[in-house]
Amino acid sequence: MNAAGADTDTVLRKRQLTVRTTSSNGGNGFRVGGGKGAAAATPPEPVSPSARLLEDFFIVVVIGIATPVNDPVARAGIAAQFARYPRFRSIQVTDEDGGNPRWVRTTLNVDDHIIYPELDMDAVAADPDKAVEDYVASLSTRTGARPRPPASAGALAFAAWLWSFVALAWHTVVDVASFFATTMFLKDPHTLFKRVKHGEFQRKRIVHRGLSFDDVKLVKNAMNGAYVDMINSGREDEVKWGNALGFIILPFFIGMHKDPLDYVRKAKKVVDRKKSSLEVVFTHLAAEVILKLFGLKAAAAIFHRMISHTTISFSNMIGPVEQVEFCGHPVVFIAPSGYGPPEALTVNFQSYVNTMMVNLAVDEAQFPDCHELLDDFSESLRQIKDAALSLGKHHTKA
Repeated sequence: MNAAGADTDTVLRKRQLTVRTTSSNGGNGFRVGGGKGAAAATPPEPVSPSARLLEDFFIVVVIGIATPVNDPVARAGIAAQFARYPRFRSIQVTDEDGGNPRWVRTTLNVDDHIIYPELDMDAVAADPDKAVEDYVASLSTRTGARPRPPASAGALAFAAWLWSFVALAWHTVVDVASFFATTMFLKDPHTLFKRVKHGEFQRKRIVHRGLSFDDVKLVKNAMNGAYVDMINSGREDEVKWGNALGFIILPFFIGMHKDPLDYVRKAKKVVDRKKSSLEVVFTHLAAEVILKLFGLKAAAAIFHRMISHTTISFSNMIGPVEQVEFCGHPVVFIAPSGYGPPEALTVNFQSYVNTMMVNLAVDEAQFPDCHELLDDFSESLRQIKDAALSLGKHHTKA
């Protein structure tokens, strides 16, 4: 919420809220907030191992809207829309002896989720984007099975299908071995992108830049690439809530190429190879097994060590293809990011309508001018797009 859009008589909220509390009766029949009915009758659900492992990681999403915040409409929208999600109306409860935490339903209080920050209005007037960026930075100092071909397809098709499983098994063994070796002793070589002092906490600055999604599509089509769509469906009571945590280690090649498309070709080759592996499944299972056998501290230490031995974390997500609203307010952009991993740079890509948003969470000590890094992303896409256009013209003439 922006401070300018709030009523002048609204009390500025500065306290941080917590979702963790302690049950005095072992969690049996625990009631929170005096609620009745479903909120009080729903039995506590154990917090998943993955969620416990990531409890010190925080997701930050910056949403740009086209109009000033209408406070009553926003409150009504949050109460009506977000209250449907179990996690939004739950808190973590643990026994007094520090037992396993559980999710317990509580009565939703919208005022607990809307905070009006105190911003320097002179700074807002001078550069509103930087004022928001500074505020966000301050928060951090807070597979599917392959179908068997029909018999009519012939022996060659059957042999190819069988070979795909052999390749899958081999790639999985290699990737899992590489993952555990990285956890134990393998380290990325030092580059400008690698944090110098892993043991020290540094403030993370979160910045973003919108790129043309049409340019991304042009390059994708020129290189015969593909998008991965993940579609979740089902009724609310059929959805299994929680985090399914898995990792894939991807090599990045740093070097100068005469043809900018060579970067894309190498990346596509690596990703195509990773698609023929169950690395993410095994790493997910390993995380849960380690957590159950050795506890949260051991699992977190191993997880932290693996992240510390790598250079960059990145993820991507496909967003709405049409403009959406946030509680009655037209959304201009969506920029998800976060802080917590002990790496100097985290990259998130988020598509929305015809924009691909590049979101960076950077260690301020390592990247004093993170906007220059965003300029590099823009320039790289421009060069790759121009090379793709030239490639298309060459093929047309041929």
